[in-house]
Amino acid sequence: MVEYKSIADINSDKVLLIFGAKWCAPCKLIQASVDKLDESTLPCKLVHVDIETNQELVNKYNITNIPTIVYLKDGKYVKSIVANIQNTVIRCLTVHDYSFMEE
Repeated sequence: MVEYKSIADINSDKVLLIFGAKWCAPCKLIQASVDKLDESTLPCKLVHVDIETNQELVNKYNITNIPTIVYLKDGKYVKSIVANIQNTVIRCLTVHDYSFMEE
């Protein structure tokens, strides 16, 4: 997973922005799951967004809880999901269930 640095990081066909913070325990659990994924097999790009250093994106996507996953298609917002360990997009990715990407 790449760390968000610029708008070029999210200009792809399908992107999951994973909003979190270093001090957030649930974010660390999500990150551990992401680290186990083989990203070359995924139908999307994964981009970590640290809320402490990327306030512009936090405001743009109205992030009020973390971890939150924002799905973008062709650079446009599709949906956001407040992630949790029991029911998370990351869990779907580990079992190759991409139904959450359906519009």
